[in-house]
Amino acid sequence: MKLSITILSSILAVCSVTTASPVYPSSTMSAEASTLTASPSANPAGGDVYPVFPSAYNLEKYCDPFDTTEASLIKEIAKAHVGIDVMSTQLEGLHYQYDFQKGVIIKVEQQLETLRQTPGQELGAAEARLKMQYEVLDGLKNELKELVKKASDIIKKEESLEKKLTEHLSPGSSANGGILKLKTVSGYKKCYEFFFDHFSQ
Repeated sequence: MKLSITILSSILAVCSVTTASPVYPSSTMSAEASTLTASPSANPAGGDVYPVFPSAYNLEKYCDPFDTTEASLIKEIAKAHVGIDVMSTQLEGLHYQYDFQKGVIIKVEQQLETLRQTPGQELGAAEARLKMQYEVLDGLKNELKELVKKASDIIKKEESLEKKLTEHLSPGSSANGGILKLKTVSGYKKCYEFFFDHFSQ
């Protein structure tokens, strides 16, 4: 999944559509509903979303056409791209969990409709369980919103860095309506891949 601001906005739009108001089920709820109560953290250990770059590297060998400022910008672009890749994987997994949890709730509510047609059923325990499942869904929604915000910030940072590098390599190109494609710049791919490979480790 190639992340963009548009994709992130669509994810938020999906999350803003709430599931129907809770209708409390019977105690014969599905195994999935009773076991799916938490999700993994979207950012393990609360750390950064990309690895720390090693201190020793050879700019002359891999980024010879570029000056220090340009090489630094390319490094930060590669770093942002790694962060976006990590976010993409995390969002895909979390979005799957969110959709699955909505399915669990729908199944439980369908079971309740059947149960209500049988007189004398006790619904108290089942009501508490369904409430818990909605709390799980809300938790997943909040995780998704937080992760989407972080991913959006990284994408905006990447776009800003690319604009700065473009202006540095070709001053005034944006003002004149021209768009410099970084991938076409001699030596850019080699320098970018050097940094990207290190940040990906």
